[in-house]
Amino acid sequence: MKNNSQMITARQGNRIMILEIFSAAAMFLPQIALQKSYHSGIVVVVMASVMAGIYLWIVDHAARGVSIENVLKRYRFAAIIYYVRFLLNGAFFYLCILYLTKKYLLPDKSTFFIGFPLLLLAYLMNQGGLTKRGRVMEGIFWFVLLPLIFVLILSMANLSWDELAVRSWCGREMLNGSILVFALMHPIEFVWFYRGDMKDGPIRMRSFAGLMILFLGVFASTVGSLGKKLTMVDPEPVMSMAQGVAMPGGIMARLDLFLIAFWIVGVFCVFSGYLFYGNESIKHAFSKGRIVGLSLSYGGIYVISPWIMTTFATWIRRYFFVFIYGNLVIGLFFPLILFLMWRKEQKDEKYRGYLLVLLIAFCIQGCSKQQDVEDHRFVLAMGFERLNEKKVLVRYSYADFDKAQSDSGTKIPSRSVTFLATSLKDANKKWKQYKSQQLNFGHLKVVLFANGKKDEKIIKELVNEPQIAKSVYVLKTDRNLSDIFKKEDELSISFGEYLSKKLEIKDSKNLTLGRIYR
Repeated sequence: MKNNSQMITARQGNRIMILEIFSAAAMFLPQIALQKSYHSGIVVVVMASVMAGIYLWIVDHAARGVSIENVLKRYRFAAIIYYVRFLLNGAFFYLCILYLTKKYLLPDKSTFFIGFPLLLLAYLMNQGGLTKRGRVMEGIFWFVLLPLIFVLILSMANLSWDELAVRSWCGREMLNGSILVFALMHPIEFVWFYRGDMKDGPIRMRSFAGLMILFLGVFASTVGSLGKKLTMVDPEPVMSMAQGVAMPGGIMARLDLFLIAFWIVGVFCVFSGYLFYGNESIKHAFSKGRIVGLSLSYGGIYVISPWIMTTFATWIRRYFFVFIYGNLVIGLFFPLILFLMWRKEQKDEKYRGYLLVLLIAFCIQGCSKQQDVEDHRFVLAMGFERLNEKKVLVRYSYADFDKAQSDSGTKIPSRSVTFLATSLKDANKKWKQYKSQQLNFGHLKVVLFANGKKDEKIIKELVNEPQIAKSVYVLKTDRNLSDIFKKEDELSISFGEYLSKKLEIKDSKNLTLGRIYR
């Protein structure tokens, strides 16, 4: 029998779904979408959104009329798994809030000072159960989204549509990228916790469409404004995008500070959601679990706040993709299996087909070959020396991760290899014969031409290479290639990084590939 005090309306359920999924994924989405599919990121976002739509459709049918309370009472082991996972995920988003608050709003305040009101608000918001949470989320829905939509609209004036163009239609890369982006949307599993308590309607497809438009807007605005290269290396590309947006007439110069407060509220919704649903799991499964669960979650997170900002943050950075893919496998498949078992015990055969088809589909996708960092060689500098009309020496200076020291932080040295070729295209072919790893020019910083002359043919090839940014520095020197790269072995950083730091001068924009080509 349903508890009417824990019921929510369909509108509340749909707004909760949009706010939780979007707030969790949007800040990371542009960078993550380019990780596996650098040339077709916008397609990846669409594919991931479609995956989310299919998943929501399945959840809507499978969980309709079934409260998760009944499922967790039957399978108590699941309640423990949920509680532990949600506590870890809650700590992650708590870390995000603390980081954003300290960096942009309250840099001088301690984690204890910031964390206490956050946890208190989360506790008060969640104590009224699902009904109160639904009302609060419904009330702040537009408060969170409207400022972001406003910034996205203003950013359209700064977009480079060339950066958004699809340069490759490699099916494997797009599939791998879409799975990774879909994994980023892991709070989608929250829908299992409230779909059975929505009293007057389903998960609406127009809500899903709105979610897709929001994700596409964030990706297009960020990548179109910053470019793919900067998006890949910027720790907060969405905030950097907002920094470049200005109000017409100069009314407000710093929209990023205007936006950050609203973004913190959105991430707070996700954080409080993990605490709420985790404690609901324990409460439903164990009669005396409520007090213990509340104490460990709210009180425990507060006590270990400094540890979350240090050790836990380091762990997350190191194993971020393990964290994301783990949420994909456990968070999305686990409730499917639970509800399949529940429906089977209730002799409800109607839903087994939905669940089995989805399981098979995602298992097939998960079996596709993943391309890791080890499969690439990241070229950071290139050198060219024209010998005659037909022959040119091409030198690739690429990141040498094997040579990097464990305590070197972000300082990665480089090593070089030279090929005798007829063109850049020919040199790339010879690289493939030399190494199994794929060349990646997405982080290229400097191009050097030896013997004092820029090669127009090579410059044209560089411009037409979709991975190479137009902001790459282009230099010429009277020395030959071997002399230029002598210093590389002595450096603790890459040769490309070394040269680019030396070029951080007043008129360095005149030395970029785009300017020189024009």
